[in-house]
Amino acid sequence: MQHQNLRGLFKDQGHTYHKPVKINGYQVELSTIEEVMKQYPGITDVVATVYNPAEKKIYAYYLSDRETSPRKLKFFLLSKLPHHMLPAYLIELDELPLTPNNKVDYQALADLHNLPSTMEITTEQESVQLIIENIWKKVLNVHQLSYNANFIELGGNSVKAFEISARLLSRGIKVTARHIFNLQTIDRLVAQVNSVRSPVATVQQPLTGSLKLPPAASWFMGRSFEQPGHYNQTLLFYLNRQPSVILFEQAFDLILNKHDGLRLNYNLLKHQLFYNRLHADSRFLIGEVSGLHLQSVADVLTHVEQEGYNQFNIQNDLLLKAALFSLTSGDSILAITAHRLIADGASWGILMEELYYNYTTLESGITPAVTLKPASLREWERARAERAGSLAHKLCLKEWNDVEQQHVSFFVDMSGIPQINNDTLKMKWMLDAIDMPYLLKEALANFTYDANVLLFGSFLQMMQQWTGNTHFLITNEYEGRDFDDFSFKETIGWFTAIYPAMWKWEGDTLIAKLDYLKEQTRVNSSRAIDYSIWMYNSGLFKSSKIEVADIQFNFWGEFGAELNNDLFSYCHKSPLQESHGDNPMTAKMEVNAMVIKEKLHIEIVFDSKTYLPSVIWELMDIWATSLQQMIADLKEWNFPSNNIRFLRHDLSESNKDDVFN
Repeated sequence: MQHQNLRGLFKDQGHTYHKPVKINGYQVELSTIEEVMKQYPGITDVVATVYNPAEKKIYAYYLSDRETSPRKLKFFLLSKLPHHMLPAYLIELDELPLTPNNKVDYQALADLHNLPSTMEITTEQESVQLIIENIWKKVLNVHQLSYNANFIELGGNSVKAFEISARLLSRGIKVTARHIFNLQTIDRLVAQVNSVRSPVATVQQPLTGSLKLPPAASWFMGRSFEQPGHYNQTLLFYLNRQPSVILFEQAFDLILNKHDGLRLNYNLLKHQLFYNRLHADSRFLIGEVSGLHLQSVADVLTHVEQEGYNQFNIQNDLLLKAALFSLTSGDSILAITAHRLIADGASWGILMEELYYNYTTLESGITPAVTLKPASLREWERARAERAGSLAHKLCLKEWNDVEQQHVSFFVDMSGIPQINNDTLKMKWMLDAIDMPYLLKEALANFTYDANVLLFGSFLQMMQQWTGNTHFLITNEYEGRDFDDFSFKETIGWFTAIYPAMWKWEGDTLIAKLDYLKEQTRVNSSRAIDYSIWMYNSGLFKSSKIEVADIQFNFWGEFGAELNNDLFSYCHKSPLQESHGDNPMTAKMEVNAMVIKEKLHIEIVFDSKTYLPSVIWELMDIWATSLQQMIADLKEWNFPSNNIRFLRHDLSESNKDDVFN
């Protein structure tokens, strides 16, 4: 029997088995399976074939120049391929049979069916179950997971349910967020899932053309910033091993190829965003900085500011930068800056997760698999247009008009008029004394209160103690990635809906106050996208109409392994949001909260002509005390054990409606 290396052979022979085949309604490219398998270390050649499409099974034969772990190969393919493209059988051979004409002898391969298989997935259900398990582990940030583990007890909430749903959809598995809340365990979920037709992962061409300004971008442009290129976020990361600049650049290139929104620029004359094709044709380059002046993180921040690493020309520049700093101590710090036009808070989670995956995969000598691009910003533009014409949107307009007419006076230290960011100060805290397991998981399991409700509730409690009021007009941000039947959980972009709301901290008991706040959050967030569409479509995003908010409160969510892992660790001294000193303020007091590796980070940016730093310290102390006391009171709340079990495992339909309506 002859043996020949197969690279290039299929391109010449044009074998009919390498035309797309249909399995369970899917078009399957066998060559894609072969290319993915060749990315596994040691595998040199692969033949994937289907002998009988009616059998609905894919056979994959491969050669390897080293010992191959069946379990590792199995999970490698599960992480790379949609479930409908997974081979039913994987068979390792010492050599591949060839015909006298040096073609692959498929008949001889067919005769090898009785050889032991490295992997046999006998049912589609098993592959779906493993994919769901892997995604739950990533989203819920758990390492061990049983098939009957409860979603809510693991810290699941509405945001994470939507994220799991979006990730599964990208793998060809349709599971709604409501399904996840209803069924709550993997084994029950697997029995109910419906597969949807998903296009085969192929190389997709870069998007071109223009986009109308989305709501947040319109808000930004309407403020007439003196320095529009300096309104961004910079995150710093300690690198946990000796870095390779080349691998980081390649990892960023892969992200740019997948996320067209990172190539956006602003057309000043047309007042539109456009996909800049020049960025698609250029490689991502990382600046390298070293020297005796770099002795600490503070020196890195100074260098970033002085050398313009945090500034962009929004009409021409790629609005994403990275620089690698080598400190005199031997430590390395990676600084990444993204303009707000291309990335919101949720985008950072997507960006850093993909950066980690791409870098570590390249580091192991494997080329990351080509994956489907997520929903595009052009699709988001169509989604907003559909929403603007809906009855639900029209019903929301009166409520927002009423909110716009309301004003509440806050106690201030001085009566100075806020003008520019040069008048602002920033204070940051990392709260170590907070019971984070309770904040992130137990309160949700026992009372269906997520971290945002407790953080915002304790903030309102502080405001009541400070002012004596119970009603507060506060501007908030909603992530804006899910409405109607659209989901953009995997897309990098600025989806934020910025909206004002009259928040009421009322009730006879703490439970009553938190329940009312949860209901207000449901109502306001469900209408947030309507507010932003209304303001954008009605042309209200103009500098003459935009007033500086008294208080803006933002909870940017929880981040785990995507920001802290074996490759890099988040530096809490990162300047989470930056705006040039000559730009106008966006709020007299802006409060930003986020959870990173189960640590609560708080940043308060305030107008120094309105508030004294000593008062901000006092407010932070009152807030932290209120949060600690709130958690202690909830822990002592006496619920019969059967009621707690009801709340954990059988959410009422009204609670589900609170989340999903």
